[in-house]
Amino acid sequence: MNTSLSESALPAFQSYNAMEATKERHLRYLKMLEGKYEKYGSPSETENDFLAQLLSDHNQMVSFFKSAMEALRGQDESAHQQLLKYLTLLNDQLQIQYN
Repeated sequence: MNTSLSESALPAFQSYNAMEATKERHLRYLKMLEGKYEKYGSPSETENDFLAQLLSDHNQMVSFFKSAMEALRGQDESAHQQLLKYLTLLNDQLQIQYN
């Protein structure tokens, strides 16, 4: 499979990468908090506020990705399909878990 993306697909691919980065940040911070407070106590208001901000950042990137994919589909269906195939391959190969 040719994995080079057309120029029209790049904004959607960039928004996908941003979405993945914000998801990873949120999950890493959540896991850190779970480890920190596994036995005693609970996160502070500041920690909870930061966690909420990270989730909000991720939700915004999900929205951007969705909009970028809809725009790409309307602009260039072939590039949209190519990007979907590439993202599927990427996730399969990296065995990304969405838990």
